[in-house]
Formats: sequence, C-alpha cells, structure tokens
Amino acid sequence: MKNLELRIAFCLLPFAFCLFSGCQPLQKTPNAPFPPEMVGTWETWFGPEQKWAITFDRDGAITGMHHYVFGPMTAEEGGVYKDGPDPGTYMVAVLGPLQTEYVPLTNRLKATVTIDSYTMQFVEGALKGRVIDKLEGPVTEDGTTWNIEWRSYGWLEGADEPPIDFIDANPELLVFHKVEVSQ
Repeated sequence: MKNLELRIAFCLLPFAFCLFSGCQPLQKTPNAPFPPEMVGTWETWFGPEQKWAITFDRDGAITGMHHYVFGPMTAEEGGVYKDGPDPGTYMVAVLGPLQTEYVPLTNRLKATVTIDSYTMQFVEGALKGRVIDKLEGPVTEDGTTWNIEWRSYGWLEGADEPPIDFIDANPELLVFHKVEVSQ
C-alpha cells in the first residue's frame, strides 16, 4: 500500500510545484501585438557588397530578406537558385522556418532565419549544409536603428559541428538601419 501512496505523491508533486510557483508560458508574437515601429525593412552592411536585410510585416511575419550569403529571398518563393559563372556551377538555398518572437515584458524582438539546406556547386566539388541565424535585440527606440546580437550557426556537410557554446557566448553586435516602411 505504501508503494501506491508514494507513486501518487510523486505524480502530484510536479503539478503542485507548478501550481504554487506560477508556471507561466512565455508570451510570443502570435499572442502579443508586433511592435509597429519594427514593421518594414531593416538592413546592415558587412562591406561594399555584402548586405543583410530583413522585412517584417504588421503581424511580425518575415516576408523577405537579403541574406548575407545567399542574396535576396522571399518567404513566398521559399528559397533561391542562381547560376554560377562557369558551366555546371550554381547555388541553391532552401528556406526553412522564419520565426519572430516579441517579448513585451523585456521589449525585445527575436528573429530566427533558417536555411534548411544549401548547395554551392563549383567546377570541382560542392559545399552543402544548413544555416540558422538568430537576431535578438531591444525594439528600436528612435525608429531608425535596431541594435542586435547576431548568432550564426552553420553546419557544413562532412565538417565538424559548429561550436554552439562559443557562438552563444560570443554574439556579433550589429546595427540595422530602417530603409523602408511596409504599407
């Protein structure tokens, strides 16, 4: 009989803990209104030819972007294909989930851009892999700049796993500038 009582107690213990400790889910973009000052296109440049841009719709959806490696893409098209400079060479990137999360309590916006797979076919050989980019920062205060922490995780077929802990601990700081307001 004591064994049954112990089992019941262990089953009820987690429930009681959540009940008394205030177990609450995080509020995410679908439940919180997207900040209107973030609607539009935001971009930053890594050099004269390498741009990273992202477009947020009124509901927080990422409708398009200019990926810093793969170039312009829209969520509607689902990726990009480009012929290379030599015969038989090309680049293809397939978009995965594009997610946003706005946390009103901290006034922070998180965006995740997933490239489910990519192939860069060269004359001799190819690179294949996938990439997840995470951008996070406080909502713009002045309506023109968005300061973020950027973490980019890249998996290259046949190579070692990315150093997740190192990337998490050492985000790159970027400043995006608003270039277009979506209607």
